[in-house]
Amino acid sequence: VQGAGGSRATLRGAGTDWYRRLKFEGARYAETYVELAGPGTVSVSVYDDKGNLVCRDANPSAVAYCGWTPSSTATFDLRVENRGSAAVPYRLFTN
Repeated sequence: VQGAGGSRATLRGAGTDWYRRLKFEGARYAETYVELAGPGTVSVSVYDDKGNLVCRDANPSAVAYCGWTPSSTATFDLRVENRGSAAVPYRLFTN
């Protein structure tokens, strides 16, 4: 389990970034937070190692958040989607 982390990136217009195989601890609340550094809308989704949707932010905005509690320690994929047509810089944080 890698613990808290963060990264900065720029997401192209209507683009998608994936963060693959991030390990989260079982029975401990897990969360991911995405914040745009400019105008636009973004959403975040989390998938388990079988490709099942675990969490999705239902309201795209300049900030996206997902929180869930894994039943066991496992890896998850995070999908960050730009809902606008212009490229936007963003920051991603996980615990």
